[in-house]
Amino acid sequence: MPRVNRVIGVCMFADISGFTSLCETYALKASEESCGTEKLTTTLNKYLGKIVEDILKHGGDVLKFAGDALLALWVSEGNCKDTTLLINKAIICSIAIQEECDNYLTDVGVMLGVKIALSVGKMIVTHVGVDESKHFDLSGRAVDDVNKAEKWAEPGAIILSHMAYLNCDQTLFLFEIMADGWHYRVAGAKVEEKSTASTVHPT
Repeated sequence: MPRVNRVIGVCMFADISGFTSLCETYALKASEESCGTEKLTTTLNKYLGKIVEDILKHGGDVLKFAGDALLALWVSEGNCKDTTLLINKAIICSIAIQEECDNYLTDVGVMLGVKIALSVGKMIVTHVGVDESKHFDLSGRAVDDVNKAEKWAEPGAIILSHMAYLNCDQTLFLFEIMADGWHYRVAGAKVEEKSTASTVHPT
């Protein structure tokens, strides 16, 4: 029987843009060469590997791959402070992913990018199957919110749900509000000014 866990956490939806063009280009090459499909797999694994590596490095778990997209999760201990720290981690992770994976030129000239959406809230994690065949389904309000946020994302963008924006540390990042007045795009991380030993005064 499926096992169900109810969690509070941060949900990331990352959608690869350029995926269809890449597949079509490699399909054409496959008709001309015998290794087109193999090269497609290698390219996708390399690109997705960068995204997965960043997620794991920042404490997240990749739950599910769905075609040209993936779902990742940061599980909170349930208190406000921990949830805020996790949202901050997920935003920092998203910035790192965009720095590595935006405008990614493949060996066949197709440019790949990634659209990222983040939400926070209650979710239901359903564990289906056993051992090698095990997979996870994610549902709940936060999943609905991340899907809505993704609709506002363009390649290279990081979009926050309204609750994710309200619960993150807004002093750490730069934001732009979207046209709906509800979602927010992360414009970058704020850079702290470093203090110097001496101060130069204008003359």
